[in-house]
Amino acid sequence: LLSGHNDARNTISGDGLSGWLVIQIPKVKEGLILARMEWWHPRGNWPMTEGWTEVNNGNRALGKAIPYPDDVFIDFAVNGEIIGTWDKDEIQTRIIEIAYNEAFYKFLDDEDFIQSEEGEPVEFGIRIRSESD
Repeated sequence: LLSGHNDARNTISGDGLSGWLVIQIPKVKEGLILARMEWWHPRGNWPMTEGWTEVNNGNRALGKAIPYPDDVFIDFAVNGEIIGTWDKDEIQTRIIEIAYNEAFYKFLDDEDFIQSEEGEPVEFGIRIRSESD
């Protein structure tokens, strides 16, 4: 903290029963929606700290990510309409890794999507699902 650096990695987490994460974006101007998602983040039963007796359960979980199952899908929607579904192979091809463990995914890239030069509010929804996980 002396350097003013905050190394926290806050998350929104869930499992296949969690449903949709819906985000209200107040002003989209360019028809571009990206998300930073940590594909490498460890997954498992929630809550993660169940049974722990000390911070980080005495160790770090880096490098221990469980691979997504073969039947994983990401669905995404704009303004209540599903505009895309990616399977595991498609997810892997969509990773834009800009640095170590810093990956972005482009969910919308359509200059004609927004009709106003001032921008428009957009409701963006995303869910990750799998029958086996």
